[in-house]
Amino acid sequence: MSTFWTGLLIAVAIIVVIAGGSFTWLVWRLNEETVTPLTVSNPDGTAGKALVVYQPGLSSFPKRVTEAFSEGLVASGWQVSTTTASSKAPAAVAGYDLIILSSPVYGGAPGKPLARYIERVADFGRKPVVVLLTGAGDVEPAIKLTEQMVVRAGGRAIRSLGLTTMKPNDEANKYTGSNTDRAIQIARETGRALQPAVQ
Repeated sequence: MSTFWTGLLIAVAIIVVIAGGSFTWLVWRLNEETVTPLTVSNPDGTAGKALVVYQPGLSSFPKRVTEAFSEGLVASGWQVSTTTASSKAPAAVAGYDLIILSSPVYGGAPGKPLARYIERVADFGRKPVVVLLTGAGDVEPAIKLTEQMVVRAGGRAIRSLGLTTMKPNDEANKYTGSNTDRAIQIARETGRALQPAVQ
């Protein structure tokens, strides 16, 4: 075999190893739980107690959307407890009036840490649940799947919101600014609109 072909085979082998390693890292990263402490915003809120459990994702977009939604809840007088979807997130939800489950969409489904969290809770006790999903494009199939998971776990999916980075978030109003900025604004407005009547 000539030196050229030997060099080419070595180069291809290196590329395959690097690509395989990158793919393995990506799969690991998508399934990895991020553990954060439970933080409470607006501890004197009188509208009710909300629990926000979210998966951060690979970009800042899912976290920014979740934070905006929580800001809207706080602006409406809710006490908001926030943590990431992990084995440390509270599985006992009886003390909350509203649960918000937020995750990026990967492969047409919510992130694995959020799915595992729902399974771990097992019984939401008929509590109202908001599903908040983010993605690059169409998130509707993942919303339906997450709603089904919530219902199977004894929750009432009262509101679902899917926001994207690429598909327009506000086609009706023909928003002319940044699509991601509009997603943040929609999340904040939706959180603000949730009144204690959801209980």
